[in-house]
Amino acid sequence: MANYIESSLTEGESVETISKIHWMALVMPGVLTLLAALWFSSEAGQFAFWVMVSCVFWLLARGIYVYFSEVVVTNKRFVFKRGLISRNVQEIVYNKVDSTELNQ
Repeated sequence: MANYIESSLTEGESVETISKIHWMALVMPGVLTLLAALWFSSEAGQFAFWVMVSCVFWLLARGIYVYFSEVVVTNKRFVFKRGLISRNVQEIVYNKVDSTELNQ
């Protein structure tokens, strides 16, 4: 991501922060994979095997998403990049933002 940002910085623009997706996004697929593996080890049958395989694929897909996603904030724009094979980049220039809303 640093190469993409460094090559696309405009004059007077500087990187304020670079962050990643939080690892907590892996908790649910990880827990379900563990439960499916325990279920499969108790000789539950072929259905339990396929549940475990699908949970492992979900965990791997989520792990790739977390590892290869980055959020970059510059003094002029916000950039969100994701993707391993094909890169998907979303940029929001600050002067294009009309309003913001925060719900907690």
